[in-house]
Amino acid sequence: MPSRLDPIPVLNQLYAAALDFDSWPDALSAIKHAAGANGAQLLLADGAHKRSLISAGIDPEQNRLYNQYYSRFDPVPAKLTALGQGNIVSCSQILTEDARQSAFFQEWADPNHISDAVFLKLSNGGDSLWALALGHSYRGEPFLDRSLGRFLDTLAPHLVNILLISRKLEALAGEASGSRDWLDDLGCAWMLLSGDGRLLCANETALAMTRAGDGLAVQGGALAVGDADTNATFRKAVTAAGRSRDAVDFGRPIHVCRPSGATPYVIRMMPCRQDGIFLGETPGKVTIIIADPAREDARLVGALTAKYDLTPTEAQVALLVRHGHGLGRVAEKRGVSLSTVRVHLQHIFEKTATHRQAELVGLIERLRRHEPLE
Repeated sequence: MPSRLDPIPVLNQLYAAALDFDSWPDALSAIKHAAGANGAQLLLADGAHKRSLISAGIDPEQNRLYNQYYSRFDPVPAKLTALGQGNIVSCSQILTEDARQSAFFQEWADPNHISDAVFLKLSNGGDSLWALALGHSYRGEPFLDRSLGRFLDTLAPHLVNILLISRKLEALAGEASGSRDWLDDLGCAWMLLSGDGRLLCANETALAMTRAGDGLAVQGGALAVGDADTNATFRKAVTAAGRSRDAVDFGRPIHVCRPSGATPYVIRMMPCRQDGIFLGETPGKVTIIIADPAREDARLVGALTAKYDLTPTEAQVALLVRHGHGLGRVAEKRGVSLSTVRVHLQHIFEKTATHRQAELVGLIERLRRHEPLE
């Protein structure tokens, strides 16, 4: 195999692309250069819809024209569907001369010097077709020769594996993003910390809490909480959680007092790594959930007034009941008489179609979790 067709540096680029989508153009450029092609594309055909997901060596405007217009007339994807995964073919092998004279070739492929294209099929049946396309100018000698065929044969299983990794990571990223958005909606802060307390990533609610500087802060890249004693307890728990799943009680919250006097934050943590790290190994990662009860109560007041037409006072009484306060304690906290609280509670029952305090608490909990209400 010619040195130009050495697959090792290309594979290094491809596996970098598996973990970082932004590296795909570099990976395609490496394949294009090694193969001596004029252009490279990663193609997807889903039913009648075809598009070039990534390209290298093709003018971006021409790639846009392919996706918006010329892909509809590209005859190759239909021919590739009948082939098995890993098959390598060229235009001259699967297209007639009449197809070669079509508007697609004359107006798009020929002017872009990629009409003698070679295709490596990456998908295996199903509704979607994935393929690598390497374009070259049409000439007397075919672009696809034995050396290029062996080179693509070497890349084929790796490319299939790399696409699977990329798609799984993309799906996981989407799920993670959705989970962070959901926690934002609930007013909960989500953070991922290293075992030594460094902040790795966080949702917007968590970042807003650290910016407020009311009991939470990022100092030297690490999360710091509350006073010195609370922070020492927190750091010790994070380190323990990073080293073993059994080293921390997941259900035990850490309460963080706030200089403003607002309701303390409530922190819970969970390791997100396997057991069995060795002495001296970097500690694992730890998921941190931080709840702000005052923020959650404010959100629930708004939800109760909007959904059930409770007055702000009635909504606040309902939340005090939810927090387990008896009617006498509610009256004391509200600075009103017990009979007034009973009137408020009766109005709350009527508007929410509940009959007992337990039913009311269950309704508020479902509202808090955004679950469907009967």
